[in-house]
Amino acid sequence: MHWLGRVFRSQRLSAVLVLGLLILGAVVAFSIAGPAFVDVDKALVGAVQPSQPPSSEFLLGTDSQGRDMLAVMVVATPQTLKMGVIAGLVGIGIGLLLGLLAGFFGGPLDTIVRVTSDSLMTVPGIAILIIIAANVESMSIELMALTVASLAWMNPTRTIRSQVLSIRERGYTAVARANGQRELEILFREIMPNLLPYIAASLVGAINGAILATVGLESLGLGADDVHTLGTTIYWARRYSAILRGQWWWWGPPIALISLIFIGLFLLSMGLDRIANPTLAGLPRWRLRRRKRRSVKAAIPAVAAFGANGAQGTQPVLRVDDLRVVFETQAGIGAAVDGVSFTLRPGERMGLVGESG
Repeated sequence: MHWLGRVFRSQRLSAVLVLGLLILGAVVAFSIAGPAFVDVDKALVGAVQPSQPPSSEFLLGTDSQGRDMLAVMVVATPQTLKMGVIAGLVGIGIGLLLGLLAGFFGGPLDTIVRVTSDSLMTVPGIAILIIIAANVESMSIELMALTVASLAWMNPTRTIRSQVLSIRERGYTAVARANGQRELEILFREIMPNLLPYIAASLVGAINGAILATVGLESLGLGADDVHTLGTTIYWARRYSAILRGQWWWWGPPIALISLIFIGLFLLSMGLDRIANPTLAGLPRWRLRRRKRRSVKAAIPAVAAFGANGAQGTQPVLRVDDLRVVFETQAGIGAAVDGVSFTLRPGERMGLVGESG
């Protein structure tokens, strides 16, 4: 998987990814290790004295229902992450399947998938989710995740379909087809490996959108009543007028955690986008062009071009010896041509064909 190597060869790209992973890792570590240091039973209603501001006894204060906000955050954060991951995985799974089939095989299937996804994209997703969630009698974490996943497949489908349409027309897929490989072999051996960075970026985006959707629904009171999540915490703070009553410690911590999750996912998605599209991770284009010209000039040891006097008889009009062309990007030094020599005489023609044409 050559694209994974770009993460470690590019300092700028690694910094973006590492920062996103560190933020998400801190949130996950808080969720996993929290129960070992915090009594989660204090997240129950009436467990502690209500409406207490942050203090040495209650680091994040308590709400009006007598719950320790630190214990609530420890219990609520993994449930919110769980819903986002489930919805993201289901959404990317559906999107990957539809995008692969529609982009690779085309025809009526492609038309149906494209028209359906484009049509649903024009409808406000939150309105559809509100209608679905409002008609569910007993909402659970898993059911909420599946509800959100019902609309989480459209963006991955469009992204993957467009990439498959591009990849299937490239030279190496044509060579594989000419070598007698079957359609499924081409799909999984030639196309799928090149889709991995796009799939990873789409998965992160799907999880991000799913968490945003679940928090929005829960803030409206459409979440699971018997499970603590960051969204339901905001709902109860809103219902008890925590802002008007000055209880900032009730609504502040869940919003801060949600913001950290979104920032971490955004940085991770940005890093994966740069892997999928190397031009985003490269140097500025004017610097790339200047360095490329400089490296090309330095890499050609001998190019002899003869004028009109030397073009008579069998004298060559152009001779190139040991041509080597390199270019520099953030991913490292790449060699486009290495050790090529050729001679052109009057009346001769030469065509140069590479992977790009």
